[in-house]
Amino acid sequence: MSRVVNIDAAVQQVLATCAQQQARISAIEPMSPSGTHVVFASAEDAERIRRLYQGRLLDGAVTRVRSPARRV
Repeated sequence: MSRVVNIDAAVQQVLATCAQQQARISAIEPMSPSGTHVVFASAEDAERIRRLYQGRLLDGAVTRVRSPARRV
């Protein structure tokens, strides 16, 4: 199971949800034109967030913004 999740939501919204769910993030960065690329510390945390955002998950090729990933 992958620890990576691409979500159609703003970085701040994803950070707030993860804090509320106590899901540990390894790295997070915005995607272009919108969305957030998240790497979780565990597959279990990733799966919990996938269930919450099930209608807003991005599949397939995505374009990540070229900037240093934000470590959390």
